Amino acid sequence: MSFSVRWFGAAAVAGLILLVSEVSAQPAQPADGGFRVPMNLPNPNPMGPTRNNPPPAVVPPPSNPYQGGGTLITNPVVQPTPQPIYNPYLNPYIPYVDPYGGALRGVAAVTTANADYQLIIQNARLVNQQVYSAQIDNRRRLFDEIRYERMNTPTAQEIYEGEQALALRRARYNPPSVEVWSAVSLNNLYQHLAKQQGAGLKGTRIDLENEMLKKINFTTGAGGSIGLLKEGGQLIWPFALREAGDFADAPKKITDLVPEVVKEIKAGKEPSAGSLKDIRLNLTRMHEKLGEKINELPPTDYIESKRYLNMLEEAYRAMGDPNSSALLNQVDIQQSKNVAELIKGMTEKGLKFAPSVPGTEGAYNALHKALVAYDETMTSLNTPRP
Repeated sequence: MSFSVRWFGAAAVAGLILLVSEVSAQPAQPADGGFRVPMNLPNPNPMGPTRNNPPPAVVPPPSNPYQGGGTLITNPVVQPTPQPIYNPYLNPYIPYVDPYGGALRGVAAVTTANADYQLIIQNARLVNQQVYSAQIDNRRRLFDEIRYERMNTPTAQEIYEGEQALALRRARYNPPSVEVWSAVSLNNLYQHLAKQQGAGLKGTRIDLENEMLKKINFTTGAGGSIGLLKEGGQLIWPFALREAGDFADAPKKITDLVPEVVKEIKAGKEPSAGSLKDIRLNLTRMHEKLGEKINELPPTDYIESKRYLNMLEEAYRAMGDPNSSALLNQVDIQQSKNVAELIKGMTEKGLKFAPSVPGTEGAYNALHKALVAYDETMTSLNTPRP
């Protein structure tokens, strides 16, 4: 045997002896299949357990002997989450790794993402259709609401007829005196009676006094009132308007001009343009002066003066009306014997009652009572009885 062979044999024996000695120096493994940490590992807690450095936790051995286990070395400051120590050398089987698993999981993930995307798209379309359906329902409801309001909203004619019926009822049952003197109640009764009489209905005869009718004023509705012109244009001024110092000579000029214009109208002539202009100018001056004295005059005097000037305004418009001659010569109307004849004459000539002038309020009250009585008899005679 050569020297080299002997040298290699001695080296092999020495290595085997060294390996056996190291194996025998390792601590025995527990019978439960776990393992213990090698003694040569550094101690993470060299100062021993303290309040801020608790002792290491121990993980119980696993039920599977091939998973390994042992003491858990941890430091709450460095490693707050406990982690078991795994010894791969105790598992006799090498874990099997599927070479196709990653690709299959990727395909599954893509499929799931595509399904989620399609679901989101379909849900969005469904919500869009629901919104469109709600819009259609809202338009239908709006249309129904508009139609309902139109069906239940009275028309202009219905409102007018309702107001006429209310005004007639007010005129029948003791209206305020101011509505009688302004001829509002008289005209409401007249319109109703003229309509009923035109339809062939008749009531009990209600006589009228001739002197009373002479104090009633009439108008065509287009011009003013001839109430102050009926007595030849002779004006009787209120006390507050007689003071020449306050209104200068305006009242005197108007008093002189009005009778001349009335005489021309009754003769069928056209009134002088110069006279009408002077009347208009002096009326304007008196209105302005009366407005300046509103704080000086007592309320009753101011109201009376204002009303008289307004009646003069109506008379001024009546003088410029082409029908003023017919209005001043209403002999046939004033000769009416009863209410039926008065209604018929006013209807034929297209007249209406005009407001009263001072001193004629009693005649207006009497005429109102006569119209109400005629309306009551007409209603009672033409109402069918059960």
